[in-house]
Amino acid sequence: MAPSESGANPTLIKILPGNDSPDHFILSPFPHHLPGIWCLRCKIISLFGWKQLASRHTAFLPAEGEHLAGQSLHLSLLGNYKGCITFHVSKSGLGISVMRIFAVGHPPLFLPWSAVRYLKEHQAFLGQKYFYDLGTPRVRRMAVSPEVHRVIQQTQSGTGS
Repeated sequence: MAPSESGANPTLIKILPGNDSPDHFILSPFPHHLPGIWCLRCKIISLFGWKQLASRHTAFLPAEGEHLAGQSLHLSLLGNYKGCITFHVSKSGLGISVMRIFAVGHPPLFLPWSAVRYLKEHQAFLGQKYFYDLGTPRVRRMAVSPEVHRVIQQTQSGTGS
């Protein structure tokens, strides 16, 4: 009889088949530790770029202006955020935030335009990337998609929202 059929906790693992005695069950550590493992994973990823930016450019509220959700951001080899970034592009600067599920160690960022400098365009294997230096002096370099680059350029030149 499987543990779930006997009404036992479904997170129990049977050690010895054929013996239904409660002495032969142990608790599986994985389901109980999953939230802690997830938080630790997010915190470790934040150490590869986000933490350095947050030490100087933490935002308390999202920036006003155009919002570009579901975007990607590349800060370093391990600080690569695919489809979980929202850019907030306004006349006063650039806001960057991650989806709430990844928020541990990732406070929202706001960089004034004086701290965002366009560097170069690069033709990557899967498409174009645009590189920006962030911070004064440079704290990190970010790579963004053509869509984000276009909105940033329009806003900085005064023709955007």
